[in-house]
Amino acid sequence: MTTAGATTSDMVSFTNTGTWSLKASGNIYAASNITALEYYGDGTKLDGVALQTDLASNVTLIQGLRTDVNSNAGLLSTAQDDITDLENTRATYLDPTFTSNITVSNVAYIETGMVLANTHYYTHSGSMSPTSSNISLQFASNVFYAKVVAQLLHSNQDLNTLVLELQGGHKAGTPTKNITKGTLNKFGDTTYPWSSNVVCTPTEVIIEPHDTTQAYDYDIKVEYTSSGTGAKLESIKEGTTVVKNFAY
Repeated sequence: MTTAGATTSDMVSFTNTGTWSLKASGNIYAASNITALEYYGDGTKLDGVALQTDLASNVTLIQGLRTDVNSNAGLLSTAQDDITDLENTRATYLDPTFTSNITVSNVAYIETGMVLANTHYYTHSGSMSPTSSNISLQFASNVFYAKVVAQLLHSNQDLNTLVLELQGGHKAGTPTKNITKGTLNKFGDTTYPWSSNVVCTPTEVIIEPHDTTQAYDYDIKVEYTSSGTGAKLESIKEGTTVVKNFAY
């Protein structure tokens, strides 16, 4: 390579302008960097270099990912629509509205109550201790008529029934007159009956056993009629404790 032998500490310049300035039939080894303006060949043996085939492949992968994202967005939108439909269907089943006749070929069970036109039906069952020995019916302020059927049970078979008619309320404001008692009828056991003393205020009716020192079970049914907006039996209390609220 030089007259001094195969090595030199001088920089060697090849000035050949032909196709090859340096050509070797074997490998060329460099202990340091090789700098060039251009590299020729497919570069498959170079480390850390992105090949054209890799870039093309990545473009394909990115396009595929974009398609998947768009597809998943569509699936999520469809799933959200399905969830909304299910929620609407569930709401319809839980609180259905019928615009035609309903035929029930067997028994229809209604646990809480019922409204037919302007007439509301309420029921409640409970147990009453001597410390809460009266039953209070709290009515809304609307003009109303009501029929109350109350059964009082002492022990296992000492049963007394009270049937009571009521009217009262105000057309468009707060009533100032007490609820009026109509017919009052009692029948059944006379040892532990309801008291005939029924206390009425403008919005409340209170009934109690004749003997308030005993423990009782009771059943209350109220048939309430009113055309007023928001008219209803609001609650039932044992003593001063509300044991049942009504939303209709």
